[in-house]
Amino acid sequence: MVAKCSLNSLGAARCAGSHLYLLVVFLLLAFCGDSAIGQCSSGFESETGDASGAGGSGCVDIDECAMSSTNNCSMDAICNNTVGSFNCTCQQGYNGDGVTCNDTDECMAGS
Repeated sequence: MVAKCSLNSLGAARCAGSHLYLLVVFLLLAFCGDSAIGQCSSGFESETGDASGAGGSGCVDIDECAMSSTNNCSMDAICNNTVGSFNCTCQQGYNGDGVTCNDTDECMAGS
């Protein structure tokens, strides 16, 4: 049985038919991201350098740490690229969440 699907106004698929078909689509999206339907997930770009992933090109991780314009880490933080994202950690001698790092006064802290 072939499932018949249509997109609603929000772009979500509405399908009638085989539950197996829906399971396959779910698994494709879970393991391949939006590239399975021609668009790369956030934090990824197609191997050709755009966000479409169209034409069967795979999606690869964007290194947000490569340029300061693609991350919001403090100048006093270390940017760590992760798969599909990044995180920021304050450098030694600073404290904070990595987006905002404050100089630790070691003399006041007694260290």
